[in-house]
Amino acid sequence: RLSREVQIALIESSLKKVPSIVVGTVFNAVLASFIFWSSGRIGFVVGWLTLNLVVSALRFRHWQSWRDRPLSEMNPVREERTLSLFALAGGLLWGNMMIASGFWSYPVQFALLAMLGGGVLTIAIVTYGTLFRAALAFITSLASGGIIGWITWTGMASGSLAGHMGWAAVIMIGTFSMLLLQTVRDNERMFIAKVRGEMALRESAETVQMLLQDFASQSADWIRLVDAEGRITAPSMRFAAASRHSLAQLEARRFLDLFEPSPEKDMLKVHLAIGSPFR
Repeated sequence: RLSREVQIALIESSLKKVPSIVVGTVFNAVLASFIFWSSGRIGFVVGWLTLNLVVSALRFRHWQSWRDRPLSEMNPVREERTLSLFALAGGLLWGNMMIASGFWSYPVQFALLAMLGGGVLTIAIVTYGTLFRAALAFITSLASGGIIGWITWTGMASGSLAGHMGWAAVIMIGTFSMLLLQTVRDNERMFIAKVRGEMALRESAETVQMLLQDFASQSADWIRLVDAEGRITAPSMRFAAASRHSLAQLEARRFLDLFEPSPEKDMLKVHLAIGSPFR
């Protein structure tokens, strides 16, 4: 289970991209509406574009609500659900555009919208690169619409070539969507590992600082508990509490192995090497 700090970091990473993503979403929606306008389905185009603008405005407003607020106030579970709902809404809108183009577009229109939809699908890696659930909602809804659109369009077109193109497109969309989802999953895992590493490094540095300060102020006998090879021989309860390890975990363990690489650890290593007090 992810810690609250890791969850907040995932949400923060996604929120940082919102302004540029909203601009790109509006641009793509206007472009798709322009392409589909000549199909004669004016009501659908106006309604679809309006809904895109509304969703984009709500998403931007959500970003603004966190721009000047401390992230410590965030409920990461609720925020992930909110971002996933935005993703689902966007995916459904674009999926419906692809279905509509399958019914009502001319060949050139359909080709242009299919390419645009593929580009929007690909951008999901950037938009939801660290939120797999949001990416899953967006990609599956858009890809499903794209598959239905291709099947519909090729079914209404004449000739075996169109049919072959349709089934090839369906296979390509399905395969590409799975690859995108796997990429997002890998990105999320790497991001989580990075955040956890930073947390461990920060915690290690803080612990070293605490040990140095405590030794300097209390004249603690921790160094006498380390043998010539740098292993802990008889850890005290106070040392165990300060290092956040149990006595069993500390016994015979190398003292420096308790800490992640950091300037503070290097300082501690020097003190141990020359046997000087931490002052």
